[in-house]
Amino acid sequence: MITGMYAALIADTAWLADEQTMFRFMIVGLLDEQVRVAQVVPRRTGDEQISTFGARVAWRDSRHEWVRRARLAWLADDLDSLRVTVLHALDGRLWDGALQLALRLGLPVVLNVSSSDDLERAARLRRSIAACRTAFCAATAPLGDAIRRGAPDPSLVEVIAFGAHVEQHVPPRPLDDTLCIVVTGNGVYDAQYQVLFSAMGAFVADHPGAMFFFDGQGSDQHQLWQAARRCGLLSHASMIPPHAGHRELLSGAHLLIQPQSLGRARNLTIEAMGVGLPVLARRDDWLDYLIDGHTAWLADTPDADDWAMMLRRSIEQPQAAQQLGESAQQWVRDHHLAANQVEKTIQLYRNVSGESYKLFEQDGAAPNGSSK
Repeated sequence: MITGMYAALIADTAWLADEQTMFRFMIVGLLDEQVRVAQVVPRRTGDEQISTFGARVAWRDSRHEWVRRARLAWLADDLDSLRVTVLHALDGRLWDGALQLALRLGLPVVLNVSSSDDLERAARLRRSIAACRTAFCAATAPLGDAIRRGAPDPSLVEVIAFGAHVEQHVPPRPLDDTLCIVVTGNGVYDAQYQVLFSAMGAFVADHPGAMFFFDGQGSDQHQLWQAARRCGLLSHASMIPPHAGHRELLSGAHLLIQPQSLGRARNLTIEAMGVGLPVLARRDDWLDYLIDGHTAWLADTPDADDWAMMLRRSIEQPQAAQQLGESAQQWVRDHHLAANQVEKTIQLYRNVSGESYKLFEQDGAAPNGSSK
């Protein structure tokens, strides 16, 4: 007989494209702690995006939230047959479906809070949230404080910072003729991107070997490609396709730029800090891991001159940039380790289920990697 905790981690296409690294280490970490896991992922999810361990339950994703809600509800029989004990919606866009699924199964549910948009969603779904045994997993302290004020049970709001693996030794990145700069945002060309593009034009005139790699969080980034063409920057810009290996890209980069304040936590920035990469960012009060002069160089409302100044500083003051990267790496080591994220998540599962945590057993065997 199988006993113990069994978590269903529910993901959609957009979240997996953005956070596949975190998804895999969470699966492995939970299994290492004797928590069985079902990976609830879209049907077209590639094997490279998920873990080879743990059960796999497929669902048909949709852009329409009401369709998602219905399709996730159809998974009730599959998850019931697995004897899942807790549901975990990994993104706010999945809350509605996960709550309906929790009601059908009579299970507790954990809702990730990683964006300021989730606060409005919490107000809209107040009745469903109150009807379930619901816990919130906030990615930052400001998000946690905000969601706690409206939560049915504030004690079931836990701030669990995104985790990353920290490189023990990061070799220096020599500033040669080729500069690799990663730009992360939502991929939608707006005024915040516009001022960065203006700065890029001046910067590449002095550094013709600079290459900017744009990561758009699942967007096709066609607007950015058009902007690069208008600015004469196509030879200095590359659009990162969905599902690309972010960590491999970071290992060869010199800088990471976050030009937008989107109020959304993202593990790519934490991973960049974990490999000692200097981060340049627009200030975002929802993201407590962006600390000016300690984990990143920040600007409140940067214009083209501000971005140009920070870019030049990164190149002309390499020792200061290296110290910034090392300081950020230490911050991740102290506050954002992957193992800590897994440990705190398990504790939250225990709290919302109201049951003591038991190691699972199946004739004394360890968990296997079965899939549906």
